[in-house]
Order: sequence, then structure tokens, then C-alpha cells
Amino acid sequence: MKITKLFFVSFLLLFIQGACIEINEVIQMKDNGSALLNLSIFVPDIEDKKNPNNKTEVKGKKPEDIAKSLGQGDIENIKFLGEQEKKVNGLNQVSVNFELTSIKDNFKLYQKLDALDKGSSEKKEDDKTQIAFNKIFADSHYTLKKDGAGNVLITREFKPTPELLKKPVKKASKDGQPDFSNEMGDIFVNMIYINFEFFSPTEVISSNAQEQFGRNLRWKTSLGYLMKNKLVMEIKIKSSPELEKLLK
Repeated sequence: MKITKLFFVSFLLLFIQGACIEINEVIQMKDNGSALLNLSIFVPDIEDKKNPNNKTEVKGKKPEDIAKSLGQGDIENIKFLGEQEKKVNGLNQVSVNFELTSIKDNFKLYQKLDALDKGSSEKKEDDKTQIAFNKIFADSHYTLKKDGAGNVLITREFKPTPELLKKPVKKASKDGQPDFSNEMGDIFVNMIYINFEFFSPTEVISSNAQEQFGRNLRWKTSLGYLMKNKLVMEIKIKSSPELEKLLK
């Protein structure tokens, strides 16, 4: 079982019904450089058109216990804290929680997801949505350094995947009709919205966040945007004795 299926296997079914997907990553950094990470998705119920009174929840559209699969294997410097599934404003929310020894280890979580996926026996050569998510997030590192004024500069870079944007030669389906799956996939990645939320342990001096509420910073994007464009999150925060030790 693979946590990435939580994002993608059931999502195609949702896309066909015109539904949008929202992925939230919330990181709460502590003074000593460790962090709490919450990764959650929000998806609506899928309506059974044959029986309108029957609502199929997201749990029924994914392998069971996918979130728990991350807790079954050790990830260096990352502790699995558990998973939840509940209703929030009429949407299904599935979330997993982790404790990071260092915020700089966040990418190891996504590397684990990528490794789990690559170990699957299922064919996915044409699933560029899942491949793009794995590649983009597994390569997104947090870096910390001091500036000339003694503040702490935190950056995180997401690199695009232009190689996945190349259009393959269209193939006819078994019934002789054109295969529109690639075009649908291009639209689908723009319907996967991603929200990043960062809580700073000290005063925020400056950032390029789209929204700021005190020490709470927020960025909003989509998987489609990340596939085509580089995104760099930049945060400058006030230093502290604990953070000074982390930078040495």
C-alpha cells in the first residue's frame, strides 16, 4: 500500500465528476529546529449516480489503511504520530502527522513515498501526475543560513518537471477511439490545489508568503503550476540561541 494513492488513485474518479482536490502541508517549526508536520487532503463525497441517496466516501475509493503505511517503515529522523479521517464542512479530510528531528529532513518523507510507489508492481508509466508529485516534493529541501544582520534565512525550492509536459503521440484505444487521457491529465493537475502553511518559532522579519498572520505564513499553488514553474519559499526570521546552535 502507498500513501501516494491517497492523493491520486481515487482523485481521477473525483476529477471525472468535476471535483477539486486540496492538499495542505502544515509545518510548525520549533526553536531547536525540529518541527511538527501535518499533511492532509480534502475531497468531497462521490455521488453514486445510480443511487443518488448513496454517498461513497473517499475511504471507499482508496486502499484501506494507506495513511498508516507510512508508520510501518522507519524514516530516519521522522516519527509517525498517527492518522485521522473525519468530516470537515461536508468534506472528507484524511490527514497524517509526523514529528521531524530537523525541519531540513522533511524531504525524506516524500522520498519514502516515492520509494514505496516505485516498489509497487502496478504499471504507472503514463501516470505523470503521480510521478510529478513524487519528483517535485522529494527534491524540495529546506535550507537554513544566517544573513549579514544575524537573522535566519529559510528557503525551500520546488523545481518544475518540464520533461513530463511533453505530449506523447496519441494512441487509439482498444475500441478505435482517440485516447484523451493525456489531455484530461493536463487539466486534472491544475485541479489539485496545494496549500503550504509555516509557523515560525520566532518573529518573522520578512517573507514572500502570499498571506501572513503574525508568525503564520501561507502559500497557495497547484500541482499544475509546480510542474511548469519553479517556486521558492523565502522566510527571514529573528535568530535565537537555539537556532544559533542549529546553524553551527
